[in-house]
Amino acid sequence: MSIGPEHRQAVRNETLVSIAINSLVPAGIIWSLGVSPPQMLFGADGIIGSMIPAAGLATLIMTLVLTMIVRARVRKGALPALDWPAEERGAMRLIPRSLPLRALALGALAIVLLVPGGLAVVAALDVLPLTRLGFLIFNLIYGAVVGLVMARFVVLPALADPAGPVSAPRRTG
Repeated sequence: MSIGPEHRQAVRNETLVSIAINSLVPAGIIWSLGVSPPQMLFGADGIIGSMIPAAGLATLIMTLVLTMIVRARVRKGALPALDWPAEERGAMRLIPRSLPLRALALGALAIVLLVPGGLAVVAALDVLPLTRLGFLIFNLIYGAVVGLVMARFVVLPALADPAGPVSAPRRTG
């Protein structure tokens, strides 16, 4: 079976939520804490120090939370399970089934995919040093990109995970 319209809709919906959360929450925290804006690409004041956790940690947390939510919706029948054979998954077949390993792997993948491109864009646009407002805008945009790119890697495998019981079976006797 291939990915159906219900699965595509779930990916779309969760991507929109991930974009909102990954852009607004970290940017709000950074703004409210008054974190100093980066002045250069690398080093103690480097933007890379913001980009790595913005991609990796955000994806790790998104994977943990969103996978549990999607798995629960599938178990309850609110979302259809995805019968997605390994030969149709392509590189996504390498995503671990174990949730802790999946979260770590996707966090690392986010860093590898997004940090080099983000650094290239920042360098090409020559936006450094950033002002406080510029740093807020950067975090909003970068967080949105993290949600946009990584949500698919979280939702599709979660839809294809074995549903399992809603709760552990009770022992009798």
